[in-house]
Amino acid sequence: MRRTKPIGIVLLLITAIIWGSSFVAQSIGMQSIDAFTFTGIRTTLGVLFLLPITLIVNKGFDFSKKTLRAGLILGIVFSFAQNFQQFAFYYSTSGKIAFITAFYMFFVPLFSVLFLKKKIAVLTWASIVMGIVGLFLLCIDPTDLKSVNLGDALALVCAVFYAVQIMLIDKFLEENVNGV
Repeated sequence: MRRTKPIGIVLLLITAIIWGSSFVAQSIGMQSIDAFTFTGIRTTLGVLFLLPITLIVNKGFDFSKKTLRAGLILGIVFSFAQNFQQFAFYYSTSGKIAFITAFYMFFVPLFSVLFLKKKIAVLTWASIVMGIVGLFLLCIDPTDLKSVNLGDALALVCAVFYAVQIMLIDKFLEENVNGV
């Protein structure tokens, strides 16, 4: 059994704090600018921050056809995910959107079973069921089954795109490692 390194736990905690607080920033930002503008600024800042790190770590760029193809596909999927999420803020609350977006964690194993014919553990299935129950309790008022709003649906579509992105990253990394 692998042991988790303390630095990994700290980095995950920092990631969770940044990720969670970004929903509040997104909600506040949507009061001043439209969704595409917010996503464009957010993405540009991400590129400006990560570009120097990428250049240092990789000692330059990799402009191979395979890398550019993977980057284009991942960029398109990520763009859809980000924009569906951002438009959800017009109709729903940041707490609901954050929870629904995190549902990508349940879609990845589910899609792996459906599309890649992979097997998943019973505990994972139990987690998926608990997530669906949690989603129901958060988003649906049992006295008013029409309480699901357009923002909730957009956030769910966003989660699907994030799940697809994660699966594609796995596929592209596997191709890179295996030299496919």
